[in-house]
Amino acid sequence: MGLDMMDLTHLDWDSAEFGAWCSEISQTLEVENLNFVITIQAENLHSLAKFRGNFSGLAAARSLRVTNTLDVNLTIIGLDDSDSDSREKRCKFLEKKYEPKIIEYMLPDTLRKAPTEEEHYLKSRPVEQTAAPPEESESTHWMVI
Repeated sequence: MGLDMMDLTHLDWDSAEFGAWCSEISQTLEVENLNFVITIQAENLHSLAKFRGNFSGLAAARSLRVTNTLDVNLTIIGLDDSDSDSREKRCKFLEKKYEPKIIEYMLPDTLRKAPTEEEHYLKSRPVEQTAAPPEESESTHWMVI
């Protein structure tokens, strides 16, 4: 199963609508593999990487019931390089840089690693407060031999 999210910055893309889509799908379907194709203008890449504005709604994908893999194919358009070879290389570099971050943000809870017993134990322990080093006062003297 896949969803093509063409240029998420257009006004017709609504993160609330995406959230409703995810909620509906998660109630009725369990999918083995899920692939999102995200096409975005280069100028909006930073906002996507920070998951701000419309992009905060991408977290709704966490509710999807996926049993095997989530994949994201990111396509960046609108880079200003005049040389097509350097533009292609830059696009590939940016896609490889941001795809893992997007996958981690959108990764369904069903695919997230469950905490181990040790992690539960360590999290339940009180955090030890370390004493701050004593502050030096005017009466502190250092002797160098």
